[in-house]
Amino acid sequence: MDNADRYSALPLKDLIKIRLKDLGITNIQMQKVLGYQRPNVIAMIKKGGMRLPEAKAIITADLLQVDRTFLMNKVIAENNPELWEALSMVMGDKLVTTNELALIQFVREGLNGHDADLMGAYEIGKTIAPALADVLKREAALAAAALVRTDS
Repeated sequence: MDNADRYSALPLKDLIKIRLKDLGITNIQMQKVLGYQRPNVIAMIKKGGMRLPEAKAIITADLLQVDRTFLMNKVIAENNPELWEALSMVMGDKLVTTNELALIQFVREGLNGHDADLMGAYEIGKTIAPALADVLKREAALAAAALVRTDS
């Protein structure tokens, strides 16, 4: 997956619009992949007039070349915020994106098999919080730039 994660802050309709453009995928191509009878359904999704059904999230993630968990999270959170809140409470530790898993692997390798209480005993949150704030600021700027870009 290329830098598709840079669109994390975007509403789903904008993420879909931009990823289709990035990848050169037409509404008709997406309509066929998702199994819709008419391409105007894709136009409606891109305009926000229709929501992407949860059942279409995985195939859409694959088509748009974005992380499946990330897109499913976004679809459920936008379509049904109450359900997303409940799922997050029950399964939040299971809903891990590829990027989040890479961070977990990095920590595991760095600790060489030790299970240290990084958040409590070592207060890593205080150390990492400024870096996360910088990343969040950068991601928000990239998302805003993606919305106003004028290329092809």
